[in-house]
Amino acid sequence: MAKYAIIEDTGDEQIVRNVIILEESEYENYLGHEFLIKSFDDLDVNTNPRKNPAYIGGFYHKDSDTFSPPKPFKSWVLNNDMQWIPPVEKPNDNDNEYGWDEDTLSWVEYNPNAQ
Repeated sequence: MAKYAIIEDTGDEQIVRNVIILEESEYENYLGHEFLIKSFDDLDVNTNPRKNPAYIGGFYHKDSDTFSPPKPFKSWVLNNDMQWIPPVEKPNDNDNEYGWDEDTLSWVEYNPNAQ
């Protein structure tokens, strides 16, 4: 048995709409369909040939034959490991928590005690 991503090609991007498990014998019913791409569970980008497992709502990239998770914010871009990264590096501050503010394209300190 193996996992396969069902892909919807919107013209601009290829979105993972579902992930299914098929027996090898069942897969043959889908041969020739570009919308079914094999996924791998391995989370290690060095051993997973598609960099990431397929995630529902994530993306398939034809040019690199890889998957990426859903995009968390409009401004974020993909790195070489097909992970979304912010346009500004997160502060390296272990004493405080930060959250991304898409409106200002910056990290803001998170105060759990704020009302």
